Amino acid sequence: GGSRVGAVQAALEELTGIPVAEQLLLCGGARLEAAKALQTYGLPAGQGEPGKDVFLFNRVHLKPDAPAPPPEALPAFQPGVDALPMSSGPGGGHPLDDSPSPLLRTLPTYERGFHAAATDVTVLCATSVQQYEACQRLLAEQEVQALAIDSARENVDVHYAYISKLYTEFMARFEQLYQAHSGLLQSFEQDLSLLASIPLHPHIEASGLRTLSDLLPEAKLRSWAGQCAEGHKQYCGKVEELTGVFQALQRDVEALFMTLPSVDLQALGRQIDEGQAWVEELGTLSQSLRKDLDTVQKLVADTMAQLSAGGLTASRVQPLDAIAALDPMNEMHATLMPRAQELGAGVSRLVGYCLECKNAMCRSVHTQLKSISLVQSKIRDMRNKLAAFDEVFQAQQNAFGELRLARQIPAAYQACLAESIRRQSFASVFSQQVTTIAEKVAATLDQEASKRREFIQRYSSLLPGKLFDVMGLNAMPPVCEINLNQDQAGGIAVSLEDLRRLSDELPNLTTFLHEGDPARTGERPKSAGAASSAEMSHSGGSASDDSSLTRIRGTSAAGEESTEVQIARLKADLAANIAFMHALQLEPKGAPKGSGMLPGDKGGLATQEKLAAKTALALKQQDEFINTLQSRLKAALGQIDTYEHRLKELEAVPHAAIEGKDASTDAHLAPQDGQAHMLTSSIEANSEAEMERNIQKGPQSTIHDSAHN
Repeated sequence: GGSRVGAVQAALEELTGIPVAEQLLLCGGARLEAAKALQTYGLPAGQGEPGKDVFLFNRVHLKPDAPAPPPEALPAFQPGVDALPMSSGPGGGHPLDDSPSPLLRTLPTYERGFHAAATDVTVLCATSVQQYEACQRLLAEQEVQALAIDSARENVDVHYAYISKLYTEFMARFEQLYQAHSGLLQSFEQDLSLLASIPLHPHIEASGLRTLSDLLPEAKLRSWAGQCAEGHKQYCGKVEELTGVFQALQRDVEALFMTLPSVDLQALGRQIDEGQAWVEELGTLSQSLRKDLDTVQKLVADTMAQLSAGGLTASRVQPLDAIAALDPMNEMHATLMPRAQELGAGVSRLVGYCLECKNAMCRSVHTQLKSISLVQSKIRDMRNKLAAFDEVFQAQQNAFGELRLARQIPAAYQACLAESIRRQSFASVFSQQVTTIAEKVAATLDQEASKRREFIQRYSSLLPGKLFDVMGLNAMPPVCEINLNQDQAGGIAVSLEDLRRLSDELPNLTTFLHEGDPARTGERPKSAGAASSAEMSHSGGSASDDSSLTRIRGTSAAGEESTEVQIARLKADLAANIAFMHALQLEPKGAPKGSGMLPGDKGGLATQEKLAAKTALALKQQDEFINTLQSRLKAALGQIDTYEHRLKELEAVPHAAIEGKDASTDAHLAPQDGQAHMLTSSIEANSEAEMERNIQKGPQSTIHDSAHN
């Protein structure tokens, strides 16, 4: 098991004379590679396991121009049979030939006749045994040839099943590609017309951009569309040719597997079994004739002994009665000899027929192996074609990616509008949060200033003022200025009505986006800033708990916020979810590429099984990811409806109540010294650490501290 295939090939070269480079070893339909160990293919079989056959093919005979093998001839059958004993004299005469008794004179005649018959049948039987053994050998060789053809077919079946799977997967991807690209080309002009009919936001029109069609290079896209149409047409034509090539390969494989053996080995085996009965019958005849020969030879010896003992007359010889019984034996031999000759001729015809079958099988095997080699070559060509078509497939995908721009513009533009709304809402909520921080900082400073004044009043009558100056106890709290630069907000004023208006002009935005580019998916971009609605539904949080706007620590809780701030938060969440929905639609799903490696190549069947397992796992994870994204998208759409409903409820609050509440806030936070959003306070603080923590709770604000003496 630890030996390598190359060592076995070297041994086979010594046994058969076939060079290692010309050897092809197959086992169970798999090609054995010289660098691998035998145990890789389960060789040798373990104890109690059925053995495995390994077949050796000569690559020279598999070439298309390889000549057919020469017909095989039967060897000369020369059985080595020992001569049977004979009682005749050196000259061929016998003493009883001159006997006055006619019966005694017949004894040598019977002996010579029985001897000739026994000798002929014995030689015929030995020859038939050799011929029968030749029949068995020829049958066994044909059975091995049939098994070798089956093994080669099994190898073809494995490779064809693999290439058929690759072709089926490619055609499924091509069908999807064809539908997508055909849809893009057919609706290209209609898409451009639709984009040209949709105006941009009024503030954008001032920059010279009036419609959605102004957002893309129309002339360049038209030129590119013409090139894509020509490439699409050529690619479809090549795929049709590929389909014809595969169908021809399919017919060749079917014809190969429908080819029946040229010899019915089962019928031939039954005929050889009949020949075995003939050989056994010949053996029985040979034994019977030899027994008769022994009988007549014993009678001759007894007669000669009696004549030599007492000079008895021939009329008184005891064996005379036995001599009379030899005539029926002789008559029976006259019928046995033709039967023996008939049986011998039958065995001779059988071995000749087996030889004809063997030569026919050799020709059939040679033809089928050349056909198998040709089919294997076509399968390799098909694999290379599929690899090339996969590369062109990816190039087509990339080329048509430019044309998808026209379909992606509306969703991208609507995402920009949603992002503008989100940023406006952020500015509004952040301004309220900064105002809240300013209030707390002012209150803290007032407390600190009051404590310092009380301290001076209490101890100034007891200690000189110079001491307070040296110790710095006359100093008031530092001035804290919190500035919010509204000019950095930037952007244009976009409302939810603008989003709704664009949706009305593109009522089937999702369908418009997915036509011509099915099976799209994507990841939620981090820049959107909004948490997934699906995650909010799983965690049980509300819109305010999982808002796209982060609440600054220390500011008002959700229940304490003004109605205006709550509306701003809901608008931000709504806009973030809309942007997220379009981000999902804009990310294309990549098409899987087929592998070009066949089992039995460098990777081997084991590698292909691992790749197949990994591919199946990846496809399963991909399907689960797609289902998750679809669930998130569905949840996001549901959350959008919830936000819009909540916004309508909040907008229905009486405007007077909102103005009354905001007026009290504005009076408390009235700017001093004519500076917008600047507060100056000087009061005592409970502790400097507490004051610093409160000041640091205002991110994205500019805090300037200065010492006040």
